Amino acid sequence: MAGIERSSSSSSSSSSQRSTQESSRVSSNEATRSVRPEQNLPNAATQQARTPQGAGHTFRDGWDDAPVRANLNLGTADARQAQQLHQVQQTVAAEEVAEPGAEVAEPGNDIDWDFIAEQEGAALQDAYVPDAEGSQSGVTVGTGVDLGARDLADLQQLGLSEALQERLTPYLGLQRQEAVDFLEANPLQLTAEEVEELDQAVRDHEVESLITSYNAEVTSRNAEDGGERASFEELPAEMQTVIASVHFQYGTLRTETPNFFGQVVDQRWDDALGNLRDFGDDYPSRREREADLLESGMSAAS
Repeated sequence: MAGIERSSSSSSSSSSQRSTQESSRVSSNEATRSVRPEQNLPNAATQQARTPQGAGHTFRDGWDDAPVRANLNLGTADARQAQQLHQVQQTVAAEEVAEPGAEVAEPGNDIDWDFIAEQEGAALQDAYVPDAEGSQSGVTVGTGVDLGARDLADLQQLGLSEALQERLTPYLGLQRQEAVDFLEANPLQLTAEEVEELDQAVRDHEVESLITSYNAEVTSRNAEDGGERASFEELPAEMQTVIASVHFQYGTLRTETPNFFGQVVDQRWDDALGNLRDFGDDYPSRREREADLLESGMSAAS
């Protein structure tokens, strides 16, 4: 499969690149998002030693993105610009191979949402505060949606109905005991329809954020070293799902789990697998399930 390259040096380098990661946020279940700085950050030498991906991958039907990529000022372009560029390229490529008059599907993803749902836990209508003493969690509702980690601008970006925004707004930004006290005085129970609306909006927003960030970094690194790393949408479903699972728990992978982000962007799957097997956070069983899924994808692609 294009874009899948198993590192021949991962066995000797994984121990040095593997995260020794500690969580500063824990919860009563593994669905709660944590904020954890990785200690084993890539240094300049590691960045310079980054191995270009193997040749052979291009966009469908010989579409060559090099001329367009060369015209993109990666130093000033934001992540959304890079994502929009990639979407245009995918659409043009699909139109070139489609039958006349056939509809061309919009670029999408192949994330296994059943797997994600198993990791994130049940969608709850009654709000709660997980592990108020041992974490920075706030009022949480739906499928692990932590309102304590959000503000009004963030809530508005989700595109929720005005009525649901009004219900959630009082709980924004409250964390730990402050969140517990406020929730006890002001219980929050959403309807099943409101939970579905909230979960869908958060999922759509998080997936867009993940794909935008991933593809922007791929575009930048390919331009830097002439590599041909695959875009997120071109990865096997197992790889997409594992990356999304870690993202849903930790948030922005570039800053929260930079080692893992670098490994999956470079598509060094052996290194990413070793990282998940020894992640060092408070959720080893979840990381093991993700590692098992990643390994199955590696086996299928080999």
